[in-house]
Amino acid sequence: MKHFQFKLSVLILAMILLAQFSSAAQADSKKIDGFGIGSGTHLRVGTTGLSAALDEQQWMGVHWSREDLPWEEVEGTRGNFQTTYPFDYGSGIYALRDYNMLLTESAKRDIQVVFILGARAGYMAPRGRGNYIPTPDEFQQQWEEYVTWAVNTFGDQVSAWEINNEMNSRMFWGKVVSPTLDGKVDPDPAFYYERILQPAYRIIKQKDPNDIIILGGLVTITDSDCATNPFVYLGQLHDLGAWNSFDAIGFHPYWDTNPEAFIQRGKAHDPNTGACMEGMTATRNLIGEMREARDLANKFGSKPIWVTEIGWNESWLASRAAERDTSTDVIEADYLVRTYVPLLSENGIDKIFWYTQIEHPLATNEDFRLGNNGKQALRNLSILLNGGEALGQVQGQNDKGGAADDDAYEYRFKNNGKTIIVAWKARGGDAPRTVSIQNIPTESVRVYQADAADISDTTGNELIVVSNSVNVDLTERPVFIVFEETNAAKKAWDDFIINLGKWWDKQNEAIQRQIKEWRDEQTKKLADWFDQWWEDFQKQLADWFEQQAIGFLEQLCNGSAFILPSLAVMIAVSRKHRHSGHWDDGK
Repeated sequence: MKHFQFKLSVLILAMILLAQFSSAAQADSKKIDGFGIGSGTHLRVGTTGLSAALDEQQWMGVHWSREDLPWEEVEGTRGNFQTTYPFDYGSGIYALRDYNMLLTESAKRDIQVVFILGARAGYMAPRGRGNYIPTPDEFQQQWEEYVTWAVNTFGDQVSAWEINNEMNSRMFWGKVVSPTLDGKVDPDPAFYYERILQPAYRIIKQKDPNDIIILGGLVTITDSDCATNPFVYLGQLHDLGAWNSFDAIGFHPYWDTNPEAFIQRGKAHDPNTGACMEGMTATRNLIGEMREARDLANKFGSKPIWVTEIGWNESWLASRAAERDTSTDVIEADYLVRTYVPLLSENGIDKIFWYTQIEHPLATNEDFRLGNNGKQALRNLSILLNGGEALGQVQGQNDKGGAADDDAYEYRFKNNGKTIIVAWKARGGDAPRTVSIQNIPTESVRVYQADAADISDTTGNELIVVSNSVNVDLTERPVFIVFEETNAAKKAWDDFIINLGKWWDKQNEAIQRQIKEWRDEQTKKLADWFDQWWEDFQKQLADWFEQQAIGFLEQLCNGSAFILPSLAVMIAVSRKHRHSGHWDDGK
């Protein structure tokens, strides 16, 4: 019995440990949910084009949309807030804003809206008709009124708030504090923290402590001096005590060439403090820049990075398109994949918002609109990777650079029982380079162009795997290599399940056998106990009858000299027969 109890205890403990291990493994695994787009789609299409724009976002697999809630529009006069209003772009272009419609229609498509709060009230100069210029204290009070209204009005539908936009940029900081339309002002982290960030954090968290506060996206290319350096800005916020007034860091690492290229990126910074190194120039590639941002943040206290804007202007793509004799849409699709894939593979980089779905109606020298090839590539990435797990980079140079011919990149992901490899080369245009993709435990793979119209299991090019490897011709156009593990890995898992079943059957048989033995043993003990009890009961009953009989006869005969000796003889005879085992044998 003790042996049975020990086995059962071991079995239960093993099952508990297995369950805990599985839960821990799932918890440690970062599930990809980083596909976003922005900014201000609602502002650019109004209510007329909103449903179509959101349908397209849903088709592309977008789960996050970055939208403005511009202070200058929603509060045109002090204290009069509006959620629906017409807007005049000028040149005869009008649009109707409706923020409730935006949130309702986005939720129907499982798209979460991130609201950008900023920059300056509509009644303040230069936005208003008058010349009202608030003092810093007045500005803070009125800012708090705006944030409170936004949270009370939309807080039940919005769980992420970005506090202003590109606060390390002279142009965008000027939109916050300058009383002139074209005013450019040196960034002031102390004012931003004390008057804007800290009050917003307090107000939003009072409404819902689980809401995410995003530090207004720090941009990396507008200026190249220490005053606008995003790393310096982070260090200054930390030194001011602002590090606990936001939950995530917004970053805008715009790149005007291919994302793997090493280019000059302004002043270098101290990797431990963010302090500007005036006499040194930084040279990085895109992934290196984001790693430096993450590593600096980790020095101050780990916070995830949300890339709330990244994209390529049409003019930036034109020269590369001419070199490769293709369209800017094709180049954009290539760069989109070559941006999302490395960044989603990095720990600490949670979301990526492509800029942009739809351009401003009056934009003349800016065109960041995502073309049709890019939209298809984003859709394919979302289909393959969303909800999956990044396995990391397998080959290709890193943020430190590499050999001249080290231009082949390979990243791996797992999702829905499939392994997805994304591979490309960073240079050489469309001239192919044959690269060996190794450690593929299957018989064949399917290869798709990143912007293919169909990536179903029956399309693409099938390649046969030889000795766990396959040769693929890579160009600057990324490809998806997709397979299910059907050889060693799957067989090992199947064998494990079969052996686990056999082990369980044996344990079950042993348990049932020991239960039967225990039951038989208990039954025998019960029978023995009952036999002994029955024998004792018979003896006690016989003694009782004797005593009752003697008493009865004594009363009946009243001590007769003739009857009592006769009864004594009869009782003696009966005792003799009972103790000799012949109580009722008829003799």
